[in-house]
Amino acid sequence: MSEVLRALPGNPSPTGENTVGDEALSMSLDADYALGEVGGWTVVSDPRVQVAWDSGVCDSLSAEGGRVLAFVVDSVSTTYAFFWHEDGRRVRVAAYVEGEPAELVGEPLAEETDLPEPWSEDFVPEIAHRLTGAWNADLFETSFALHRKSV
Repeated sequence: MSEVLRALPGNPSPTGENTVGDEALSMSLDADYALGEVGGWTVVSDPRVQVAWDSGVCDSLSAEGGRVLAFVVDSVSTTYAFFWHEDGRRVRVAAYVEGEPAELVGEPLAEETDLPEPWSEDFVPEIAHRLTGAWNADLFETSFALHRKSV
């Protein structure tokens, strides 16, 4: 987890507070980041959606055989997206706003076959589970450590 913290913008430091995934994954989270672990994957919640759209952070974290899945779920604006990185490069981006493609990069992954349509908040946990094998209801009960930017 320390490697992930070093890669995040703003030199984040722990606040000493924890929360459960349900709150940690909310866009209204009152912290810059929340970090937890589910199924061997480090999960970073970024309510200001800085990391998902910044391919540099995800490329760095996926270097040397790594894999990174970043995603956006914003039911208010009906924006749903995922970003898949392998070996230091962005392989696939699929972003939908109001059910219409907003950004599609790379070839569709085999895991995208038969995803729930129209794209909704149901698609994100499904693609996350397919790609990582780790996404499940336990994510919402996992403990997340809150972090704030230092700079």
